[in-house]
Amino acid sequence: IDPAPESSVTLQTRLEGNNCVVHWPPSTNSLFLEHTTQLMPVAAWEPILTPPWFEGNTLVVTNIMSGPCDFFRLKAY
Repeated sequence: IDPAPESSVTLQTRLEGNNCVVHWPPSTNSLFLEHTTQLMPVAAWEPILTPPWFEGNTLVVTNIMSGPCDFFRLKAY
C-alpha cells in the first residue's frame, strides 16, 4: 500500500443502517478521525476513539450516527 500525503487525503463516507462508515487512504502522518454535529457558530471537534482497521487498501471506522448530521475530519497530532 502506497501512503498518501496528508494534503491529498480525502474522507469518503457511506451509510449502513444507522451507521456512518468513514474511510480514507493510509497516510504517512499520524492522522486521527474527529467529528462534530455542528459547524456553526463554533465547531467542537471530538476524537473518534474507535481505532481504524484496513478494508482492502483503505482505513475504515464505523460510527453510530449521533444526530441528524455528523461532520468528520482527519487531524494530525
